Parts: sequence; structure tokens; C-alpha cells
Amino acid sequence: MTFGEKLQRLRKTNGLSQEQLSEKLNVSRQAISKWELGTIPDMDNILKISRFFDCSLDYLMNNETHDAEGKAAPVSVDVQRRDKGQNKSALRIYAGVAAGIGAIGLLVLGILASVCPAILYDPPQGEVRTIMETGFWAFLKVHNIMWLFALCCGFILLGAAGLWIGSRRQRES
Repeated sequence: MTFGEKLQRLRKTNGLSQEQLSEKLNVSRQAISKWELGTIPDMDNILKISRFFDCSLDYLMNNETHDAEGKAAPVSVDVQRRDKGQNKSALRIYAGVAAGIGAIGLLVLGILASVCPAILYDPPQGEVRTIMETGFWAFLKVHNIMWLFALCCGFILLGAAGLWIGSRRQRES
């Protein structure tokens, strides 16, 4: 079945005249007529047709791809399902990467705090100084990198939220 035959069948199946379809696609009626007679439209118009009739480009352009009734629905449904599955797995991958970056960042900060200990002193009062704080928090304050700690925690929370949303979407489908 040619592109023109498929276009004509889709148009008639949906109860549209050439004039009505031309208005929907924002082209002339003569263009629809030419396409149905065998002229292949440009890529922008092929995409408009594919979106309007909710069918795949493969169905429209491949002369051998059609079902018994010549409908495009089975091909487009499979493509849509595959795309949705890829979106779900992409979300989970990005979320896992974000959580991993945050966790590695916190691990590096913890190692640096152990290797390079920091001590916060009270402002000098004569000759005596009082130790106010030591450890991880002191390290962050002395080196002024609380922002980095907050960023790592944000990545972990963002990743955890993404993984949670991904798992909920997977359960729903």
C-alpha cells in the first residue's frame, strides 16, 4: 500500500474530506489531493500527518507495513509503549546517577575531614583559646564548604525522589 493510499484510507476512515484535512494540517486542498495521487510531502508535513492520525512514520512511509484493515494503530501503539518504557528507565537511571554523585561527594568530604582534621577556636581571650568544635562540622566551617555539603545532600534527595517516583510509575503500569 503506498503513502497516498494510506493517507486516503486514514482520511476516509476518520470521516474527513480533503478540504477538512487540509484545514487541520494547515495546507491546501490541492496538496492533499497530490499526496493521495502519489506525491510524497516534505518531512514537516509527514510529521503533521503522523501526529494528526496518531500513526508511526514507519507505517506511513513503508509500503509493506500495514495490518489487514490498513490501519496504523497497532504500529503506533507499540512505538508509544516502547517510548514510555524508555522514559521510565531513563528517569531511574538519572535518579540513580544523581544519588550516586551525592553519596560519593559526602564520602569524599568525610575522608577529607578525617585526613585533614579541623579545630574551631574561640576568638583569642588573652593567652587562652577554647576549642569550640572539632570533626566533620568544623572541617566544613573552617574550609567554608557547607554549600558543598548541602549540594551533595540535595543530589541524594533528588535521586531518592526520582527513584521513588520511578518505582511508583512502574507499579502503576
